[in-house]
Amino acid sequence: KLRFRGDLYTPAWVRGTGNSREAWCDKCEEGGWMQLKNSQYWYHVRGTHGISPTSGLIFLPPLKLKCYADAVGTTEGLCHHCHKWVQICTAKRKRDFSGWFKHSAKCH
Repeated sequence: KLRFRGDLYTPAWVRGTGNSREAWCDKCEEGGWMQLKNSQYWYHVRGTHGISPTSGLIFLPPLKLKCYADAVGTTEGLCHHCHKWVQICTAKRKRDFSGWFKHSAKCH
C-alpha cells in the first residue's frame, strides 16, 4: 500500500507471500520483478532510479556540477545539504548517478 499519493518508493504491485515476496519495478523501461526479502527492490529503486526511502520522492539534484578535463571525465556534484563535493562520474561509473543517490540517502 502506498504511503501517500505520489509515493514513488513503495511498490505498487507485490506478489507472493513470506520469503518469496517480490515487487514489480514500474520505473524500468521493461519492468521486472525483484525480491523484497533481500532488499533487492529497495536498493534498486534508490540506487538506479534515485528515489528517497524517506520522502518517497526523487532525490534533489546537485546544486552545481564540477566537470574535470581529465582523462577519465570525473564529475562531482555539490550537495545542497552538507555543501560537500560528491564524486558522481568516474572512469568506472560513466553517466552513473548511483554514487550521488547513495550520498543523498545518507545525508538528506
